[in-house]
Amino acid sequence: MAVNLMADIENAIEDVVRKRFAGVNIVRVDVEEGEDHDGDRVFFVNVVFDADIKDLDASRLSSITRHLRTRLFDMGEDRFPYTRFVSKADFEGAAA
Repeated sequence: MAVNLMADIENAIEDVVRKRFAGVNIVRVDVEEGEDHDGDRVFFVNVVFDADIKDLDASRLSSITRHLRTRLFDMGEDRFPYTRFVSKADFEGAAA
């Protein structure tokens, strides 16, 4: 994929995440291209947040894929975004 297009996709995904979770300290949003278990091309989205899990609105968590897909479709992109939310503490612990 062209570098500029991937950068646009990363920016769009991050924008949607930050807007949907405006009241939460989002530390970073990482987007990687990959394949799912069926071999379909997808995006793996890791959202690192600095808050208690109870601070994340369950309805926003459950609807994030729909909002991401809408934005991606608007860009002509049909790959599915697999989204994972991980606390900053867990993220840093996994990196150690």
